[in-house]
Amino acid sequence: MSEELLEEFPEELLEKLPNKFGKEFKEELVEKLPVVFLDEFPDELLMNSRKKCEKKFPEKLVEKLVEELPKLLLKKLVKEFPEELILFCTLNSHKVDMSNLLGGQIGLNDFIFAHKKGRPKEVEIVKSEDALGLTITDNGAGYAFIKRIKSGSVIDRIQHIQVGDHIEKLDGVNVVGKRHYEVARMLKDIPTGSTFTIRLVEPMKSGFQGIAPRKGGAKQSKPGGYGSGKETLRFKANGNAAIEDEHDDATQCGIDAINTLLDSFMGINDTELATQIWDLGSNKTNSMDFAEAIDASDLEAFGFTDDFIIELWGAITDARQGRHRR
Repeated sequence: MSEELLEEFPEELLEKLPNKFGKEFKEELVEKLPVVFLDEFPDELLMNSRKKCEKKFPEKLVEKLVEELPKLLLKKLVKEFPEELILFCTLNSHKVDMSNLLGGQIGLNDFIFAHKKGRPKEVEIVKSEDALGLTITDNGAGYAFIKRIKSGSVIDRIQHIQVGDHIEKLDGVNVVGKRHYEVARMLKDIPTGSTFTIRLVEPMKSGFQGIAPRKGGAKQSKPGGYGSGKETLRFKANGNAAIEDEHDDATQCGIDAINTLLDSFMGINDTELATQIWDLGSNKTNSMDFAEAIDASDLEAFGFTDDFIIELWGAITDARQGRHRR
């Protein structure tokens, strides 16, 4: 099994391993990468924080492994489907459910469903209002998608645009490879009153789309379905990785509130970004320290206004004090 996986694992990553570990160590590393990269990521990389993994692995290699994992998962799927046909993957749901999009967060026992590309479509849109009513997300592999459409918005009035559609081009400009916030910014920068063309690729429809859980039956002991009681493999925006327990209620409510604000401010939905903002504010005692932490991080590039930072801080303090709790 080691030889087979060695062929599939990026050679340039293995070459970065210290020579002193030798071939046996390389084989051991690869052997611990499960056949479908789902069972369990190498303990040396993730367990007991980064301190343990840094003793054996160069920090740059650890970050590179984290960066490459979604691509490796897609590479395994290529064996079943040609790469050019895969539009996106969802976790634990065969439906076009953008809340379960495969990104940088994978549960240790998750199932992955590959969704193939359907028909492309070009739609001409008149931007009659400042906001189009789109929430955009991406899969971390260069594809931006429509996650949500606001009821009554400009986009909601166009029947041909649906949740799950991949945004491929804007006025002939290819946006494949751009992050969701970059695409959202391009849409936001289109002047109100102008007409533009958006090229979309919809996911292929299948007979499974009509399947839904049976009504009635035994009651579940806990709501939430998939993910309850599981640990999650989380990839932070700074390259760090860790196996984390499920968030407590206050943390989850805070992250959800921050995500709602991101939706209003930028038209994006990004749990990892919301989590990073929460982490920056989790140990701060006032809004000034929080603002300084954002300015000192890579989030400065987003250009958050002072008023928006105050709103983010309000969401954090409300969650801490239980005012957001469900």
